[in-house]
Amino acid sequence: MRSASNLLTVLITPDYLVCALLQEKAKSSGIKLQQYQRVPLNNQVIDLRICTMNSIRHHLYRFMDQTNSKTKSLAIACLGKGLVEQFISVSHITPDWSHFPAEFKKQVSNSLYLYPTDNNRFLYYVCGMAHQLLFQYQLLAFKSGYNLVCMTSAWYCLLHVYRFIHATTFRQAKLAVDMQRANNNLEHVLCTETITRIVTINPSISIDVKKESSFLFPLLGLYLAQKDKT
Repeated sequence: MRSASNLLTVLITPDYLVCALLQEKAKSSGIKLQQYQRVPLNNQVIDLRICTMNSIRHHLYRFMDQTNSKTKSLAIACLGKGLVEQFISVSHITPDWSHFPAEFKKQVSNSLYLYPTDNNRFLYYVCGMAHQLLFQYQLLAFKSGYNLVCMTSAWYCLLHVYRFIHATTFRQAKLAVDMQRANNNLEHVLCTETITRIVTINPSISIDVKKESSFLFPLLGLYLAQKDKT
């Protein structure tokens, strides 16, 4: 069984490549940020399309050289124009793809049920990516010696942080209120103190948690999403 603690997590935004090595704390159920790195992309990736494969591989190698981890598993979260994301209200709680816009049928797509609405409909989060883009990241992982175990959106990762925080008190009704209040931007619902409360940071890392929170939250959610699968 693969452990999420042996997982390289990567966030790709329009401007940055962000890497984090998150792992379970020894003798506890907490989470430790073992290593962290954010580097500017400088057009190495445009709309999630990798323009310089070797440069991205170099960033990954350089990051992992700073750790003692021998992990071969890689999980990636994305944010940018290369993703197609929509919140769609449908009349069936278990819809098929005919209920969603046709563009998603031409892509690698997934849908996630969020909550029922007031008008007897059901809100879904739907996300898609071109097959060519996914192939690029599969190739990046292969050439770098990693197994790409997950590729998803930053928003999906934020939802995992939200669910983790609420744990057994999670309710779809509360999610609906929070999403509507934040115009579906879950980052505005999460507070920076959440990171310092649930994550122990390696003392050797110099990091401004408040400044890096918009990157740390998706990476934490990516870790938690994979941990839930183990």
